[in-house]
Amino acid sequence: MYVLSGDAFSKFEARVLPSDAEQKSLLDEIKLGLDYRILQREQCINRIMANHDTVADLRRRYPNSVISSQADEEGNFKISGVRLATSLMIIAFGRAGANAGMWYYPKMLEAGRDETVKLSSPSLACLDPDGLARF
Repeated sequence: MYVLSGDAFSKFEARVLPSDAEQKSLLDEIKLGLDYRILQREQCINRIMANHDTVADLRRRYPNSVISSQADEEGNFKISGVRLATSLMIIAFGRAGANAGMWYYPKMLEAGRDETVKLSSPSLACLDPDGLARF
């Protein structure tokens, strides 16, 4: 999981987050036939991986604006190291069974306070039984 703030947050928002129209389009396309679903699955996995690469790039460019964290066995993430009270973007990439997923949502955190976050519903998920998405 990554927590973006400042420049990294705004750059991610501008480069990655799909608009409402894009999300609706993706959902409409998923409802089409089986052959197209296979193509759609690959596009979905590619989108998750592109988003992951974007976050990795932002982490290199803005190291003071990106915090990383690992989930415990129950899927809880502990966020610590926030120096200023700020709006953050929490982003996680991972697998659940045969699915690859990406979770993101904005959050406000207080300076110096540790917080535990559980991300339940993915923002984007794809059937990926072959493990094409690598994190």
